[in-house]
Amino acid sequence: MALSDWDTAKVLLADLDEKQLSGSDRDFYDYLSIYFTTKDIPFETLSENYKRLYDKLPPGEARIKLAKSLLSLSAHLSEWDYAFALSKDVEQQLETIDDPNLLAAGWKGMLVFYNTAGLRQQGESMVKKILNSTVADSKLRCFARTMRAEMNLEVNKATELQFNDAIDNCKRAGETFFIAFNFVHLLDFYVTTAEYNKARIIEREAQWRVDELKFAPLSGSFLLSQAEMRLGENRIDEAEALAIQSINSNSQGEYKQGVKGAYRILIDIYQGRKDYEKAYQYLLLKQEIEALLTSEQSIRELAYQKATFDVKAKENEILLLDKQNKLLQAEALYSGQKMKTTMLALAMVSVVGVALLFWSYRSRKLTRKLRYLATRDSLTGLYNRGFFSEKAVTLLTQAQKSGQPVSMLLLDLDLFKSVNDTYGHQVGDWVLREVAASLLRVCPKEGIVTRMGGEEFGLIVTGLSAKDSFQLAERCRQDIEKIDSSISGHKFKVSASFGVSTSSQVGYSLDNLFSASDLALYQSKRFGRNQVYEYNSNLTQFG
Repeated sequence: MALSDWDTAKVLLADLDEKQLSGSDRDFYDYLSIYFTTKDIPFETLSENYKRLYDKLPPGEARIKLAKSLLSLSAHLSEWDYAFALSKDVEQQLETIDDPNLLAAGWKGMLVFYNTAGLRQQGESMVKKILNSTVADSKLRCFARTMRAEMNLEVNKATELQFNDAIDNCKRAGETFFIAFNFVHLLDFYVTTAEYNKARIIEREAQWRVDELKFAPLSGSFLLSQAEMRLGENRIDEAEALAIQSINSNSQGEYKQGVKGAYRILIDIYQGRKDYEKAYQYLLLKQEIEALLTSEQSIRELAYQKATFDVKAKENEILLLDKQNKLLQAEALYSGQKMKTTMLALAMVSVVGVALLFWSYRSRKLTRKLRYLATRDSLTGLYNRGFFSEKAVTLLTQAQKSGQPVSMLLLDLDLFKSVNDTYGHQVGDWVLREVAASLLRVCPKEGIVTRMGGEEFGLIVTGLSAKDSFQLAERCRQDIEKIDSSISGHKFKVSASFGVSTSSQVGYSLDNLFSASDLALYQSKRFGRNQVYEYNSNLTQFG
């Protein structure tokens, strides 16, 4: 039955006499009966139907295929607690499967999920399993190479060879969608590396392949790459039109990263035109979508840690029960020896008690760790943006009641992308950690420091005048400028641009402080970098 021919498959399924089916055939029938309702019922209802059937199915091919569908659906619905718990269950099932074809199908499902969840290390392990498999056909190899190139592109580790290799594999497999997918991402790669001549060469083929598919998310991604390219070529009006088209193609609101990129392009364009009112409007929209992305990432990370914790808890519970059983067997064996029996019983109680105490300690420790991970940036140890916003709102409320001024400092590392591209991400990560340490060193104890995302950081402090806030930003700037890069094994300059605003200028609204400081930061970057700009109301009208 060809699932790609939806209507024909539904007819064939309806013609089957389910009463004549048994075993694995009946399992597949039950799975497909739900699968073919995908276009007819809400995704939430479809998810519940899948979950009920998953709990009933025995281990085997139908359960693995159902798990693939349920993983993708749970991720789409942001049911991350369930999705990660299910992924752990599937991982354990795959360890017990001998059928190489079923294994390959399971690896593909897990690769899709890991990519969606942003678990690139786990995704790469699935790619390697598929490519090393003797049963993976050309279509599956095309898919694996495509996912590898996409995952690497997201962390700036992709190469031109990876995309060309994926395109060649997909052409041999006749996979039209993934050929177009790789062309769009290769265009993005060329634009990111400012190789505009190469980008122009493939743009036309990418265009007709995307137009042929009529797949909105891919069209939005292609339009964004074109907008970036036109901006790099200083074809500003075309870049503006393409960025707006990219936003409008995201009518379902699923392509948040792309929309964020389009907003960034429009902000740059309107800043260049000195149309600060429009720049400010898109800045607010960009901040709103960044907050959503940060929140979603925190939820995913917490759900993943919880799923890992639950698996460990079950493993320890099994080990504990095994020890109890062995002690009970020993008790029965020596039941005639009263003293020994008593001693064994005491030993059992001791072991169980110690184990429970140990597990209680581990549980509390892991709970604290999960709470820490939910509020911290994993690379620098600073507060993440979501928790920073919560703390800042509380601080602003208290400061407003007491009449204390509040200052917001935003900074962005200068030319940080070139550090990553030239020296690699390990050096880039080292720079981010050094900057975080510098900010903690200079910032007053009552201040709050955060990594906003990427190479952008923020500070919020109370009790400082506008002049004092500016001086604090200047001290931070100078301290960052003193970072000795030679420790990393390379010699380069580290600097940052700052934007500062205070509650005396824009009030005690967190959004207002963010926007005002961000606007001042844009001026700092635009007019030379490695300097501090203070917000004033004229920034929205004049340069």
